[in-house]
Amino acid sequence: MVFYFYECNSGADHTSSSYGTLLEAVLERWNYSNSPNRPQKPIFSLGVFANRTHLTVCSLQEEKVGEYQSRKNIFVKITGDLADDRADVHEWIAERSQEGFVVVCIGGGTRISDMCRDENIPYEFCELGRQLPTFRARQKARDILEENQQMMQDMLAARGIQANVIIPVLDIASVLCHVNGDAMVQNAYLGFDDLYVLTLEGREDKKRQQFAKLPRVSVVSFPRLDSTSRNAF
Repeated sequence: MVFYFYECNSGADHTSSSYGTLLEAVLERWNYSNSPNRPQKPIFSLGVFANRTHLTVCSLQEEKVGEYQSRKNIFVKITGDLADDRADVHEWIAERSQEGFVVVCIGGGTRISDMCRDENIPYEFCELGRQLPTFRARQKARDILEENQQMMQDMLAARGIQANVIIPVLDIASVLCHVNGDAMVQNAYLGFDDLYVLTLEGREDKKRQQFAKLPRVSVVSFPRLDSTSRNAF
């Protein structure tokens, strides 16, 4: 729909003749317009507001069907064990970026476990993920995730791959809340068209069982390399 808006100061005289004069002037401008967006069959609407005559010209243009296709929204959760410089992972993301708008959620569970062990920070896992005892511990875990996020952003940008990289951390009214990366997939399920979980080989069967009730979630495994952490079980 295209709108053209004209206005003239008609004072207090809102007779049919004043409307006719305005309409003739607009039609003359319309007929000699060189605008490529000018509709062929205009519809006119007249109104009077604050002693000024307003003429709105609009046209319902025929919609071109099939010329443009909406892009998919694609959510990709990647284990932190694939956060290093892996060409196979980046090529896979590049292929998805050709299909639609890609959001990458990067984890870091193995590195966080290593940090907790090195600094004697106790933790336990519940159904929702890792429970850390103090705000300082949660800050340290967030720092690790942000490092993975920055590295992934830089590596994708260096290859010209367009993707938004996020981490599974929520700030709820300034309260720092870690979210299990797999739970982020569930949270994103109703908004995204396709969802993927990228994991290391040997974990895929368990992941597929975990997401068996979510048919739009696909699990993709990648081989372990020499650079893969030995603590990545």
